[in-house]
Amino acid sequence: MSLAAIYLRLSRNEEQLNIEEILTNHRNALIKLANQHNLTFDIYQEISSGVNTKRPQLNLLLSKLDVYDFLLVMDIDRISRDNAYAEQIKSVLIAHDIKILTPQGAIDLNQESNEMLYSFQAMMANFEYKQIKKRLGRGRLAAAEQGRWTMSNQVPLGYEKDKNQRLVIVEDEAKIVRYIFQKTLERVSANEIAKQLDLLGWRSRSGKVLTTSHISSARRNVVYYGVVQACRRVNGRVVDKVFVENAHEPIISKQQWLEVQKILDENSTGNFFNKKKATRRLQNLLYCNCCSRKRYIQMDGAGTDFIKSCSYKISNNICKDRGTNICL
Repeated sequence: MSLAAIYLRLSRNEEQLNIEEILTNHRNALIKLANQHNLTFDIYQEISSGVNTKRPQLNLLLSKLDVYDFLLVMDIDRISRDNAYAEQIKSVLIAHDIKILTPQGAIDLNQESNEMLYSFQAMMANFEYKQIKKRLGRGRLAAAEQGRWTMSNQVPLGYEKDKNQRLVIVEDEAKIVRYIFQKTLERVSANEIAKQLDLLGWRSRSGKVLTTSHISSARRNVVYYGVVQACRRVNGRVVDKVFVENAHEPIISKQQWLEVQKILDENSTGNFFNKKKATRRLQNLLYCNCCSRKRYIQMDGAGTDFIKSCSYKISNNICKDRGTNICL
């Protein structure tokens, strides 16, 4: 009995539908097809875009083609919607003498007419993908014009999406956003804000520590004064965009947001945020007794000065001279 590989791929734009129902329907159809041809089979399934070339299950299947005689898919577009990648897969399938079976019929790539059919179907799948992507992009822009959140499934910290896809405030998270903007107006650096948030025990939605990267991103996000914005790109170029104010309840005022932007823009020189800078009498005067490198004085979380341990390399070995607390 011949061995077949069943490949099931759910498209990203089908995730809004019933995933398990779609996969079950496809799986049952291909298992029935395998039984009709008296084939034993292994099943590979995943959720991925058709233009993605880094699909673990497909790549695993392709690495084991030596053991298979048939590849069963619902349609050619389930293999790939990228023309170049589809042609690469075709070459591999021909090299291993793999025949493709679909509910619509069989494709023997050793036959010139079937090979052309495969290439034509792959080309049409690519064209269809581009049309779907274009329609989805236009749909997102149309929804954004109505003040709905369509940028991504992930909603910014401080908000959640209601049943109408509009943003509503989550107060436990919004207080973090207000704190970030208020401290920025007080000219506190992102690094210091991150430390203060950590001390307060305030975390991201997933429970992670809020880093300077999170803070920097939040301070530039127009969503916090009630804006929904979206854009559509073609070949990396923006061809259409939407910017809607008063789309949802703001966490901060527009005036606050603009004042923060002014501070951030002025900070390009690095001189506009309050930074704790202590002057110590022994600074730049201490040197390591082992490697003769300069030693540095720092302050710990309790506000106590200490000499930082030395970690320079000597003849490819790290200097082990330890630090110590000091009172200066």
